[in-house]
Amino acid sequence: MLANTLKNAGIGFVLGMLIGNFITIVTSLANGNQQIFFTDVLLQRTGSPGMALLVLTVCSGLYGALCWAGISFYRIETWSLLKAALSHFALVSLGFWPFAVYLGWFELNLESVIVVTGIDAVIYAIIFLCMSARYQREVKQLNDMLGGAA
Repeated sequence: MLANTLKNAGIGFVLGMLIGNFITIVTSLANGNQQIFFTDVLLQRTGSPGMALLVLTVCSGLYGALCWAGISFYRIETWSLLKAALSHFALVSLGFWPFAVYLGWFELNLESVIVVTGIDAVIYAIIFLCMSARYQREVKQLNDMLGGAA
């Protein structure tokens, strides 16, 4: 299980870097900037756009690694889908805030935490309901196949 978790973390790191930089580029283009857009907080902390890009890339990679490593919760056979989903949600939600605050995306205050966590909770609920419906359908199909063969 540890090997799978580390493999997922490595994949997540690369995907996180790519997604983080893609979002930064799209945001910059959408804002009409001729250069890459960074928050003032990040630029002040890093001192230069180049260093800001490096920090953003590493932070995006680390967050991606965290998210993908958390997929291992779904492989624990003794856990229900709900327990795995709630554990992954907690990991991803709690892991988000250090990066978000450091990068200057959000201030750490009650309003931000409630809004962002609420949005995440709705997304997770939708994903959970879709996964649950899919698994129930697959179990029914397997049961139908076994019932028909007996």
